[in-house]
Amino acid sequence: MSRFLSGFVFWTSAYLGLYISLLGIFGLLPSAPVWQHVLIGLLAVSPFLVISQWMLLYQMKLQRRLSNSARTDIMTKLLNRRGFFEKAERILQTGDAVLLMVDVDHFKSINDQFGHATGDKCLIEMAKTLNALVGEKGTLGRLGGEEFAVLLPSTSLDAAHELGEAFTQGIKLIVDEALHPMNVTNSVGVASAKQGEDISTILGKADKALYLAKDAGRAKVAIG
Repeated sequence: MSRFLSGFVFWTSAYLGLYISLLGIFGLLPSAPVWQHVLIGLLAVSPFLVISQWMLLYQMKLQRRLSNSARTDIMTKLLNRRGFFEKAERILQTGDAVLLMVDVDHFKSINDQFGHATGDKCLIEMAKTLNALVGEKGTLGRLGGEEFAVLLPSTSLDAAHELGEAFTQGIKLIVDEALHPMNVTNSVGVASAKQGEDISTILGKADKALYLAKDAGRAKVAIG
């Protein structure tokens, strides 16, 4: 609607300026050189032209913001499931990759024992730690709950396993007013991905590997 309105203002202003200029040129306004009539027409409509362009730029900025928010996890500021899937699909069109699925160990117990506010704090701190470890090497997103995913393009399984080991260390979470830290670890499932392979299929393989890591005692990395 705003784009339509800005276009309406723009073209209405342009025709109004042309109309005023033509009135002057054909002698229907007080006598003056042609260039003065043209200038009067331009000056008359210039504020409206500026407003219409401002409205258009504002609409484009708003649309970008809405698009980004639809693909961003509000709590952690990472890509959400939709945003991660879309970016992962684009990456997989260009070459092979490795996917790591990361699950926070005993997260339900943290929520149950210390409350959801502490659980949220755990996820936020974990997201920051994972993001720092991934850096520019890959794409990180929160799939939902306590699950995160990382896609590493052009990466070997050995390098991905090494990064996964770093993920298992987790964070030191402050859980009470006495500032007693709690060690929160992660389990990691790793799966290789071929160029053009469906991201859902790869996540399924990584999820199976993740269960193997859980069964092995948690805070482990398993390759599927």
